[in-house]
Amino acid sequence: DRSVPTFDAEVQPISCDGTSLGGIIISNSTGGNGDYRYSIDNGVTWFDRTIFSDLTAGTYSILIEDGNGCQSSVEGLEVAEPIFIGLNIGEDIEVPFGDQTISLSLSTIASSEDISVVVWEENGDVICQGVHNDCVEIEVDPDGVSTYCVTVTDNNGCEETACIVVTEVLDPNVYMANVFTPEKSTFNNRIFVQTDENIELVKEFVIFNRWGEKVFVATPDHLPNDPSNGWDGSFNGDIAPSGVYSYFVEVVDVLGDTRKLSGSVTLLR
Repeated sequence: DRSVPTFDAEVQPISCDGTSLGGIIISNSTGGNGDYRYSIDNGVTWFDRTIFSDLTAGTYSILIEDGNGCQSSVEGLEVAEPIFIGLNIGEDIEVPFGDQTISLSLSTIASSEDISVVVWEENGDVICQGVHNDCVEIEVDPDGVSTYCVTVTDNNGCEETACIVVTEVLDPNVYMANVFTPEKSTFNNRIFVQTDENIELVKEFVIFNRWGEKVFVATPDHLPNDPSNGWDGSFNGDIAPSGVYSYFVEVVDVLGDTRKLSGSVTLLR
C-alpha cells in the first residue's frame, strides 16, 4: 500500500500556573503500511511514541513516516505561552446605607483581547456574564453585607477569581435633650428618644436619679420620636425635684443592629 499516511494531532497547553509544560498527542494514524514513526525536529530524530511532552511555548510540526518511507506532516501546532491574567477588583469597601447603586469594575494585566469570558456573582448568583467589554464594569445595589466575585477566563481556558465584600454602614443619629422644663414650657416639657429614619425601635429607655434609683421606665419596644413614651418629670405620682438625671437608651437600627447610649439630662423647674 503506497498511500500517504495521515494522523491527527492535539496540542496540550502549558498549565495555567506554568508548572507543567505543553505537549502534542498523536492519534488516528492511518494509511501507508501501518509501520509508523514520528519526528518533531523535521526528521532529525524519529520515535514510535505518539506523545511528545515537556514542550515549551512555540510552533511545532510533526512528521509521520510509514515503513515504506512515505511521509506527511501536520504543521503550525502552537503551544501557547500562558497568559498572566493579573485580575484585580480592589479591596473590601463600606458604603452608606440606602437604596443606591455603586459601580464595581475589574482590571487585568492581560489585554481585553486575551479574555474570553467574564462572570460576576453577587452572593453566589450570577449577575453578569459575557465577554470582557460586556462585564468589565457593573452596577450593583448591595444589601447589608454582600460578596461580589468575578471570574475571568482567558483564551487558553485558564481562570482567575477575585472577590470583595461590600458592607452597608449606618451612621444613625439619636437625639436626647440635655435640659427639659416640665412646668415652664409646652414644647420642652418631656424628654423622649428622638432619632433619624435609620432607627426603627426603642427597646429600652430608663432614667435614674443621682442615687441610681429608676425614676422612669418607658414602655419597651416603642417607636422613636413619640413624646407620649417620654418622661414628664414625675416620680411615684409626685413632682421630681430639679437636678441632673442620667439615662440609658437601647435602640435597634434598620439593619437590625442594637445600639446603646447613655448620658445625662437636667430637669429645671
